[in-house]
Amino acid sequence: MIKGVNLQVVEVNNPAGEYFERILYIVKPEFSDVSRSKLLREAENLNKGGLSAPPRTGRRKGKLLRWVLGGALFLAAACAAAGIFLIVR
Repeated sequence: MIKGVNLQVVEVNNPAGEYFERILYIVKPEFSDVSRSKLLREAENLNKGGLSAPPRTGRRKGKLLRWVLGGALFLAAACAAAGIFLIVR
């Protein structure tokens, strides 16, 4: 339990979508002096936007590049080993 904390909360009843009964938005302390109507309007705009996946960060491209380069390096090492084996034989 948290005691001694004052939070400003905006509650949206009957949000868009069938899975949720209500949504609670906790207002950042630096925006606590913003008018109630503006906070409600912003909460409704967020509610209408729905849930979405977080933006991609490009990490997948880096993993793919490392995988391809690692595979190429392994292939080059295998070919070099096969070449040395054929020469020695």
